[in-house]
Formats: sequence, C-alpha cells, structure tokens
Amino acid sequence: MALDSKSQMLMAQHGAIPPLVKLLQPGDPMVQASAAGALWNLAANEQNKFAIAQSGAIQPLVAMLYSEVCVCVCVCVCVCVRARAHFSLGQI
Repeated sequence: MALDSKSQMLMAQHGAIPPLVKLLQPGDPMVQASAAGALWNLAANEQNKFAIAQSGAIQPLVAMLYSEVCVCVCVCVCVCVRARAHFSLGQI
C-alpha cells in the first residue's frame, strides 16, 4: 500500500486515514494489525503524520500495546514512533 510519497499523500487526501483509524478499535486482531500497518505506510509521508494523529489513531494504537496479540504490538509501536515527531506525550 502507498509505496511512494505522492501515492501516500493522495490516499490521505482522499480519506483513507479515518476508516483505517476505525479499524484499530478492538475486534479482530488481524484487522487491527492490518490497519496499523496501512497507517505505518501512510505515516512515511511527513504531511500524513499529523493527519494520522489528528484522526485519533494514537490512543487506539497505544491501547493495542496492552493487547495480548504480539503482531499488533510490533506494528503499533512502529506507527507511534513515526508519529512521535509531531506530538509529545502530553498532547495525546
């Protein structure tokens, strides 16, 4: 998904982020991991980092850290690391 910067930007501009954030909610762990992975790809674009955090992704990603599913933990840590450049923990 979204391998180059232009594609990442276009996907975000066309509304890809909010549905992915909704998929982070508790439910199927593989769906959560896939959504987190897609957000990871979109977060490679600098402009998308802010949009991902503003869409409410940080809290469900942090909540995933406390889930029992290891694959989700690995993916959500990666997304949080990419997003941290724009937000301090006090702003979450």
